[in-house]
Amino acid sequence: MFSATVLRIDNTILVDETEIQGQQAKRGSGDGQVWRGIFSVPPDRLRPTMGETITLLLDDDNKISAVVTEVVGRTVHFRASGRIPMLTEA
Repeated sequence: MFSATVLRIDNTILVDETEIQGQQAKRGSGDGQVWRGIFSVPPDRLRPTMGETITLLLDDDNKISAVVTEVVGRTVHFRASGRIPMLTEA
């Protein structure tokens, strides 16, 4: 798990400082650099839609672009490429 602020494509905040759970994708990962993650949206926020591009803003100001793959209730599933932040921290 790692902490990030989730931004919409227009840079408005979707969720401020949320815990994100990430894991390696089991299918379609190719070189192992595709991963999936989930986070929850508070009840007072509008949920993203499937296919929407989101940005994860990390504590060190790095950004990760991701695509929403599923929304179930308040839980948002997404896919991203690159390294999972929790695996790169020593």
